[in-house]
Amino acid sequence: MILLNCNSYVSAKETSSDEAANAFVEKDYSLAISKYESVLEKNPRDVNALKYLALSYLRLNLPDKAIEYLERAKSIVPQNSSIRYYLAEAYLRSGNRDKAKNEIDYIKNNLPSDIYEYKAINLESKTVKTGKKYSPLKLYLRNGFQYDSNVTLQPQKLKGINENEDSARYVTYTWLEYTAIKQKPYTGGIISSFYQNLHMESELQRYNLTSYDLGPFFTFDIPFYGHNLSNRVEYRFMFDVLNGESFSRTHRIHYRVSTDITNWLDATIYTQTDFDNFFYRDNLQYENLLNRDAVQTESGIRATIKLPRKMYIYTGYDFTNNEAEGTNWNYTQNRIFSEFATPVFTEKLYCFLLAEYHNRYFDPFFGSFYNTTAERDENFYSFRVKCKYAFNRSASIETSYRYTKNEANIERFFEYERNLFDVSFVYEY
Repeated sequence: MILLNCNSYVSAKETSSDEAANAFVEKDYSLAISKYESVLEKNPRDVNALKYLALSYLRLNLPDKAIEYLERAKSIVPQNSSIRYYLAEAYLRSGNRDKAKNEIDYIKNNLPSDIYEYKAINLESKTVKTGKKYSPLKLYLRNGFQYDSNVTLQPQKLKGINENEDSARYVTYTWLEYTAIKQKPYTGGIISSFYQNLHMESELQRYNLTSYDLGPFFTFDIPFYGHNLSNRVEYRFMFDVLNGESFSRTHRIHYRVSTDITNWLDATIYTQTDFDNFFYRDNLQYENLLNRDAVQTESGIRATIKLPRKMYIYTGYDFTNNEAEGTNWNYTQNRIFSEFATPVFTEKLYCFLLAEYHNRYFDPFFGSFYNTTAERDENFYSFRVKCKYAFNRSASIETSYRYTKNEANIERFFEYERNLFDVSFVYEY
C-alpha cells in the first residue's frame, strides 16, 4: 500500500513536469509558469523547474521575476554554467550590467569550458557601457507645406460663393514624451504635443489653427497565455485656438492594450472617452440645435500584418458615438481603413497606399434648419499615396497626395471634395 502511494506520487510529479515542459516547447509561457510552479510546490529545490520557470519569465520580458528563480537555482547548484549564463542575461535585460558582468566573469574564471562559456563571452560585449546613455525623452518633429483645394470644406453645390476655398499653408507638429518612471514592467511620465497651421491666403487665415495637449501616461505589462500584453493609460488635456480665439477644450481618457499574436501579426485594442467643450458663438436661439459640447466615446482595433521583404499592412476598425448638447450634433460613426507599405528599390525609400471609409449618421437630426425633412447621413471616402525617404535613423522627408470625397444625402450643405498635397521634413529622436 505504501509502495502504491509512492508510485502514484512519482507518476503525478512526472506528469506535471511533462505538462510544464510541453507548454514551454509550445511557447505557452503563461501555462508553463503555472505548471512549473506546481512542480515547485512539491519540490522547491527542483533545479530544472526553477530554470525553466525563469526562462518562461524571460520569454515574457519579465527579467526581474526570472532573476528571483535563477538566484534560487544558483544557491542549489552554484557550478551550473547554464544557470549562471541565464542569470547574466536576466540581469543584463533588467538593466543591471554590473551583476551581469559578475556572472560572466564567474563562468570564464571558475567553470569548465562549454557552450555557455562561449555564449557568455558573446554576451559580455553588451555589458560594456558605451558613451551613449539611455534617454527618457522621445521627440517627433514635423515641418511642411501643404496645398489644400478646399480649406473650408465648401460643398460642391455652393462652390465659388463668397470666398476662395483653396490655399497653401505652413504646418508644424511636435510630439514629446518624457518617461519619469522606468521600473519594469512599469513606466510612467508625461506626453505633450503642439500643432499649428498658417494659411497663405489672407481671407482664409481665420482658419489658422493652433492646438496643444498635455497629460500623464502609465504603462504596464501582463503575461497572458504565452504573450505579453502591453497596457497603456493616458489622460490628455487638449486645447484648440482658431485664428487667435479659443475654439474648444477636451479632457481625454485613453486606454489601449497591444500584443504580438504571432510572429507576423500584432494587434491593439483601444477605447477612449472625450469630454468636449466648444466655445459657442452662434446665435443663442439655435444653441439647442448647434451646440457641439459632447461626450464622445470611441473604441476600435488595430492590426499590423508583417509580410515578406519588409512589407506591411496596417488596418483597423473603430466605432464612435457622439452625445452632444445640440441635437444636430448627435451621431454614430463606423470607420475602416487599410494601408499597404513597401520598400521601393532601397529600404530607405518606402511607399504607402491608404484607403479609408466611414459612415456617419446623425440621429436625431432636424433637417428643417436646412429646408429639408431628411436626417443627415454621410459616406466619407479617402485615398492617399505617400513616399518617405529616410536619410538616417532620425531624419526623413515625406511627400503625399490625398483625395477625399464626402457624400451626403443633404447634398447642398454637406457634400464636398478635397485634394491635399504635402511635402514635409520629419525628425525623430
